[in-house]
Formats: sequence, structure tokens, C-alpha cells
Amino acid sequence: MPVSEFSHLIEMYFEDDNYIIVSESVVYSTGSVNDSDDLVLWIPENAEIMQFLVTDMTGSASETSVNYSREGNFIYFSADESSTSNVMPLLYGIRYVVHSHEDVATFNKVIRSEGILDYPISRLIIVVNHENSEIPSITSANGIQLVADQASNDDGKTSYIWSSPAFDEFSVTLQSPNSYTNTGTGYNYSLIIGIVLLIVVIGAVLYYKKDSSGKLGELEELYEAELAVIAQIESDRKKKKLSKDDFERIHKKHSDSAAKIKEKMEKLKKT
Repeated sequence: MPVSEFSHLIEMYFEDDNYIIVSESVVYSTGSVNDSDDLVLWIPENAEIMQFLVTDMTGSASETSVNYSREGNFIYFSADESSTSNVMPLLYGIRYVVHSHEDVATFNKVIRSEGILDYPISRLIIVVNHENSEIPSITSANGIQLVADQASNDDGKTSYIWSSPAFDEFSVTLQSPNSYTNTGTGYNYSLIIGIVLLIVVIGAVLYYKKDSSGKLGELEELYEAELAVIAQIESDRKKKKLSKDDFERIHKKHSDSAAKIKEKMEKLKKT
């Protein structure tokens, strides 16, 4: 599937102990820039992948897992043209957890890499979930504050939108209000209609779409997230990135949480 450009939504949740859960949703537009059938995404090298799915945005086909290969930071996968409708493009979504080893939890992301990941981005949306006492800061690879075309904040969820972003990579951290530098142009509490629709379509179709099981489906997603965090914690301990005391404390916390969620799931299944 030749690709001319793509739209990219990246949503992140900063958790305790410097763990970050990330959901990325990508819609590719067909064209003539990339003549290869292989598509490419960049994720942090220590990311633990929880889920990688593709779906038809019309809703006419069910979500299916994406077959991929992984080389360092790059994920390679083939376009699933068999699932493509004549009306809407495919939506690819990947969810993973990453452990930040910086003093301040930091999410680093490359969106363009010459010769590998170089098709143009028509729209980039970054959504950061955070405590109300914190404010996201988004900087370039050189540490320069990036200014979004549009930005909005709604009770612990801050969204930033760029049309055809000029930067190739960025970092996200959380700061106190006293040290914050504004990342948004025309910072306000409402997004323009087109942006709202893009967030709703991309985000809701795949990762935030409620399934027929309702609350059970939400618990299953939370359970999967906890298992992914536990796997990352165990991997970090094996690589000696966590002390024994930190490992036992963090591992117990997330194991207990997973057990409670599983117990709730079992009760719902019996009703």
C-alpha cells in the first residue's frame, strides 16, 4: 500500500514509579510517496507491547491483530488491504507500556526518520492525561519548547494539535505550574470541530470503543494494562534497572491491583 501521508494520535498516561502507558492510533492515506508494502512505526526500545490491532473505520470488519517484526525501535508490518473498505481507510492502533529511567518521567518519541520513517504527517495529535496539579511540557530533541497549532485542557486531559509538524521527534514531561512554559497557541478550552472529530474517530474506533460486554470490557482492558506493567517491571529487574526493594514494592502494588481487577471480572462473568 503506497503511502502519501498519515494522521497520528498519541495518547499517554503517566503512572506511578515512572511507568507510562501509551496508545497510538494511525490512519494512512494512499498515494505514491512510499512504494513499499511495509509500514513502519517507531516505539521506545524498552516498550512492552500490549496490543497491536487494525480495523476498518467503517465498522464493517472486526478488529484483527497485526503481524509485525521488531528491530530495535522500529516495528515493520504489512498493510492489511484485505480489510480495506472502499469508503474509509484502515485504522492501526498499538498500545504499550514503557518505563522511564530519567529523574523526571519522560516519554520520548520519534515520528520521522530519514530513509526509514519518512512519509509526511498531515496531522499530529498528542493527548496527555495527568493530575490537575501538573502541566505537560513538550520539547524537541534539542530541548526547545514546541508550540502547537491548537491546544485544549479538560480536567486532567491536555490535547495538542499540529498540522504537518516540522519536528522529527519530541519529549513529554510533567511540570509544576511554576516551571511551565506554554506549549499551545491560542490556548483555550475547546477544540475546533475538525480536530474533535479526528480525536473521536481515531480514538474511539479502536482503543476507546466500548464492546458489548460493557463494564467487563473496561475491566479486561485495565487487567491487560496491569499485566503489561508487571511484565515491564520484571524485565527491568532482570536487566538490573530496578533495585530489589523497588522491584518488590512496585511488583506487589501492580500484582495486587491485577488480582483485584481479575476478581471483579470473575464476579461479573457469573452474573
